[in-house]
Amino acid sequence: MSGTGTLHGEARQTEGRQSSEIQTIVRRFGAFMLSVGILGFVGPAVWGNDDDGLVNLEPGLFLGEFAINGRHSVLHILVGWLGLRASRDPEAARQYMGFGTLFFGAFAAIGWEEFGFERGVHMIGGFALDVWSNVAHTVFSVFCVLTAIKADSEQ
Repeated sequence: MSGTGTLHGEARQTEGRQSSEIQTIVRRFGAFMLSVGILGFVGPAVWGNDDDGLVNLEPGLFLGEFAINGRHSVLHILVGWLGLRASRDPEAARQYMGFGTLFFGAFAAIGWEEFGFERGVHMIGGFALDVWSNVAHTVFSVFCVLTAIKADSEQ
């Protein structure tokens, strides 16, 4: 039995289970993170490195904009997988967004502190980062905190 979801916090019926709004958001966010991580390994999706192969492990620019390398891609896959797992339970989904706030906020803070708005791919702790990665990680952190706050206010 399927129903429709809404953007106003009502649960949606999916295969006999209730799925809250935060579970749906976390499921989609997790799928997005997992996709970014997988695509980060696809050579043609990463520009500016010396590796023209099908599998990318070297630092380069994902879709020509965001610094990424193999280690960064693995982290996105892990965060995505954790999101998909957390989306099974409303409380786990809320905690995942709290974790995302700290996780992405830490990456953004380190990036802003280390190189700020300086262009180019920078290696920090083995992870490829750049100014657009800083922007994305900041946006992800804000998105996570706002989603977690909204979920808390609906409990």
